[in-house]
Amino acid sequence: MLSTQTYKKRTLLFVKAIIFILFLAPILIYVFDPYQIFHRSYFYPDQAYGKTIFQDAGIINNYPFDSIIIGSSMLENTPAHEASNRIGGNFANLSFSDSDFYERHIVLNKVLPRNLKNVIYSLDEHVYLYPRFGHKNRSKNTYDFLYDDNPYNDYKVYLNWNFIKLLFEPPSNTIDLPNPWITNPQTSIRFGGWENWIKYPAPSWEKDFIPVRLPLAAKLSIHKKESLGEEKPLTRSRKSYLRDHVIRVFKRYPKTTVHLIFPPYYRYVHANERQNDPVKFLQYQAAIRFVAKKTKKYKNIKVYIFDELPFTADIANYTDLTHFKPEYNIFILDAIAKGEHLITSENVEQYLSDTAKIFYDFDLVKLNNEVQEIVKDIEKNN
Repeated sequence: MLSTQTYKKRTLLFVKAIIFILFLAPILIYVFDPYQIFHRSYFYPDQAYGKTIFQDAGIINNYPFDSIIIGSSMLENTPAHEASNRIGGNFANLSFSDSDFYERHIVLNKVLPRNLKNVIYSLDEHVYLYPRFGHKNRSKNTYDFLYDDNPYNDYKVYLNWNFIKLLFEPPSNTIDLPNPWITNPQTSIRFGGWENWIKYPAPSWEKDFIPVRLPLAAKLSIHKKESLGEEKPLTRSRKSYLRDHVIRVFKRYPKTTVHLIFPPYYRYVHANERQNDPVKFLQYQAAIRFVAKKTKKYKNIKVYIFDELPFTADIANYTDLTHFKPEYNIFILDAIAKGEHLITSENVEQYLSDTAKIFYDFDLVKLNNEVQEIVKDIEKNN
């Protein structure tokens, strides 16, 4: 049994330890500040961690820029300096993976009042067709305080065990390109064609594509109909999502030129919709029409689309069904700089008609036969 004196000594020691930790923690947070929320890093200036929803706040607070790239993984491989060189201005890339328009709205509320010169923004199909208000694995309350008007609550981002890990883990990326997934060899190795898709593991969400989904799509496409049926407007929830979290956000800043990008997916994606899911395809078209027509009166908003281009029909340019080679991030920048591949209220109907035919003519049966033959050849030679 402890003596009273020993008990008092241990209690005092414990209290001193708590005081020391409470005193030390703010110092560690401020000095190390991995996400550079309070100042540029004393240890790794111009370097960045991949946790971009947090890192973006540091870029906004402590790095100079007058233009931004903010989108999903579709734009994460776009170097900020390439955008600056091609379009002009001083860009920062604030994109973060699988981000929805609601999440980006939170970040935009922090930066748009600066009267930026340019914003490049991706309009991702899975987001506007299935409106989402925050990622299920990225709770809003873990980051939204970084983008409010109170700088004194930002320390909360470090009140977790991940902060300790970051103290011993140097950042692997740069402020110029904070989260380039292309540097992951397990991802980049699938570029080049179906052989690479087959030889190397596909992402979890696409492992069943070659053995199950592609054969089914080919089978169903035999019964495809030339007529899409009655054109229907974009549903109310999808309209309000695009209007409230994209169009109305940018219309308040007429001095900022906004470049809205419909990302160029592998052609199979929309061909499968056109041939086998006309309801979804008509909503995809309705979204393009809605954006093109609703932005007509805003001279600062421009819209770009690339579905008709030959590179979208070649799987060698894709690591999965949607993510393209980084060279096409540069292609998009050049299109913006040259004012090419614009979709407007004047050309949208012709464009939708032309691309609907392209998607209808994309031969899913032939594609499946070719892919399954490659599978057999690889299995035979192994």
